[in-house]
Amino acid sequence: MKAIILSLVFTILSSGAFALSKEEKLEKWNSLSPQQKQVLKKNFSKWKKLSPEKKETLKKRFKKYNTLSSDEKMKMKKRWIKIQKMSPEKRAKFLKRMKKFRNMTKLQRQNRVKKFKKRTNRRSGRR
Repeated sequence: MKAIILSLVFTILSSGAFALSKEEKLEKWNSLSPQQKQVLKKNFSKWKKLSPEKKETLKKRFKKYNTLSSDEKMKMKKRWIKIQKMSPEKRAKFLKRMKKFRNMTKLQRQNRVKKFKKRTNRRSGRR
């Protein structure tokens, strides 16, 4: 349930609400279900406590999320839910690998992805 709520919050926040006027924000707020409003209210205090740098990072991620296709968004939501279901140890290990991956150059990342696809194709019997 927590993963679904987090996914909902991510979807709502990524809807471009940061660039809206007060009237547009109010209109968007009024279009939300009571459950959606409740989730956002709970997380607003967390948002206010974030550093400006972290807020900016999240805004950029939300903006990027809005450029994804519906299929890509669905894949991302499924990945998010899968990550949330991981044990704390497994999640920490995963996030450490992701951080390492993000710090690679574009070419290094492309090579890593190619190796991964090659390895998974071999495991599934595809070539």
